[in-house]
Amino acid sequence: DKLLVRNSYGEGIETVERITKTLVFTRYRAYRIKDGYSMSSDKWNHIHADIATQEDINRIIKANTRRKNIQFCKNTNYDKLTDSQLERIISIINDKN
Repeated sequence: DKLLVRNSYGEGIETVERITKTLVFTRYRAYRIKDGYSMSSDKWNHIHADIATQEDINRIIKANTRRKNIQFCKNTNYDKLTDSQLERIISIINDKN
């Protein structure tokens, strides 16, 4: 089973590893079954889990892929690209603006 985990920094997917009468355990933390809150939550960072739907999983995967693609573009050394490659990139960027 997958959990949609939300906190003040964002959201992610965690896999359930074990369930007891009162807790659901993932690799990273334990959540109370009765309300979904993490046992390690404090007053500054509330961590909450719900059962993840396929839509949740797809949304998180898409967001992670986008973040990785943006980081890849930021780390690309454009000095090594040909003029033709740079012109194609500029054309793509101009089509979106």
